[in-house]
Amino acid sequence: MMALTQVRVKLEDTWTVLTYNAATGRYEGELTAPGTSIHQPGGYYSLTVEARNATGQTASLSGEQYKALRLVVRETAAPRLALLSPPAGYVTTASPAIVFRASDEAGGSGIDTASGQAAIDGVSVPCTVAVSGTAYSLTIQARSLAEGPHTVTAAISDRDGNRTGASAAYTVDTVPPALSLVMESLHRVVEDARLVVSGYARDATSGIGEVTVAGIRAELEEKGRFSVAVPLEVGENRIQVTARDRAGLTASQELYRLRMITDRAQEDRDVLDALLAKPLEDWTAAERSWFDAGVVRGAYNADDLNRVGLAVELIAGWMHQAGYLAPVAPKTDWEPLDVPVRSQMTAYLADVAALRDQFPLQAPEVPADMEDLELQEANDIETILVRADETLEMLSKSFWVCGEPVCGGY
Repeated sequence: MMALTQVRVKLEDTWTVLTYNAATGRYEGELTAPGTSIHQPGGYYSLTVEARNATGQTASLSGEQYKALRLVVRETAAPRLALLSPPAGYVTTASPAIVFRASDEAGGSGIDTASGQAAIDGVSVPCTVAVSGTAYSLTIQARSLAEGPHTVTAAISDRDGNRTGASAAYTVDTVPPALSLVMESLHRVVEDARLVVSGYARDATSGIGEVTVAGIRAELEEKGRFSVAVPLEVGENRIQVTARDRAGLTASQELYRLRMITDRAQEDRDVLDALLAKPLEDWTAAERSWFDAGVVRGAYNADDLNRVGLAVELIAGWMHQAGYLAPVAPKTDWEPLDVPVRSQMTAYLADVAALRDQFPLQAPEVPADMEDLELQEANDIETILVRADETLEMLSKSFWVCGEPVCGGY
């Protein structure tokens, strides 16, 4: 038999010469595969072994011919699985779609799309695995989760069998917080410069994150109580009270207050007289802004007429709801350059008088006319409306306390 002079093996395009090991009687060597064989035809690298004798004759075998020459290479690194959406924490739906992103190392075997598994609170649930290019996503469509905490787990394997898992903790909160206002008075046509807004905000699942009153963040006290003093502008004030729980759900209520002017004083007139005594071109930017803002306490202008008209309209409407009829026809669209005529001003005062006559008010008399209106007379007009609204609120309370809805015997 002719002696062998060389034995070599080829992996892809690279030949490696093997060394004879006398102890084992084998030709041996080390090969380095370029990666997992999962992507190769048949799932293996086909090795070619060639033997040469002293005369130069050769013989060879390949993996296609002999199974022992089929090199199967498996990766050992597990794929990666990470939460994509929604972020762990609070969710505001009982049926969230929870998505994990899966990926394998470069050159790895790739994700086995049939290997995805998921569970919620330890109970297996269906999941789907989708691929887009090189990106894989594992989606769990939860169904009708109960309010409160839940744990979601997911697992997936690569095509070489390496497995990985991930989890996320959620708290389901689908119920907005409870918001209740506790007001000393619901008096709406007021003379106060501020309003104290108090109440309670509670949330059984996630807890209250914040309460804001007219944009002011409230300090929460025991049992969710809050109280905020809100400054009132002259005219209409719409005060938004909003409670937000930690899941982001909100509950809101709006308070309405119409602030009147009942405390005009001589110094207000003095400030205006001093300004009007100056040439217009000498006015500062601050003086122009103050004058253009409309609330000029030392004068009586369209803003005052409209504010009184609006108060008359509101009070008459509330009276009608309570069963009282006030024959008024207020005007609320005065423009700055309008010039009221006598008949309009007579009707203006008649509306205020009509409301005053509805109740036994402890309030000033209505001015006889609008000519040469004094500061105190201007205060009196708006004071009458404030007192009328106070009395209307008192009558409303007495109905519910003393009337048939509470004490009726039949």
